[in-house]
Amino acid sequence: MAALKLLNGDPDLALEYAKVMQLEELKYTDARRFLSTEPARPHTGRYHHGVIFKIGVGRSVTEEGLDNVPIQRLVFDPFYFTLAIVWAADGFSLKVANTVEIEVRSGVDVGEGGWSDFLSWLHHQERRLTGTGGGRSRT
Repeated sequence: MAALKLLNGDPDLALEYAKVMQLEELKYTDARRFLSTEPARPHTGRYHHGVIFKIGVGRSVTEEGLDNVPIQRLVFDPFYFTLAIVWAADGFSLKVANTVEIEVRSGVDVGEGGWSDFLSWLHHQERRLTGTGGGRSRT
């Protein structure tokens, strides 16, 4: 994100993004260190350890079509990332420890509301699959 802002001619915003990334990288490193030294605890759920995910990040590509007419199409590049979900300070809710790193590396601005919705969705899926919540359970 910082590189994009720098290329777009906004060095002040690029510096801010770089500073935020450095700070979040330190937080992420601390969280990963904590997770790697923390002994495994049974009955803590399946989303509490870092897992590597792959998603497609879309970008627009312009190509020459018939009669040299430019056409645009959407291409999805693979993006691999580690998702580190930890208990929040309140001890009851979850939070993603490396949100800024994921957003900066992918170039996708998820935002606080997006991460909150994502964690709510994970919680709903867990409840649905285990049959402890609303919705249809797997049989």
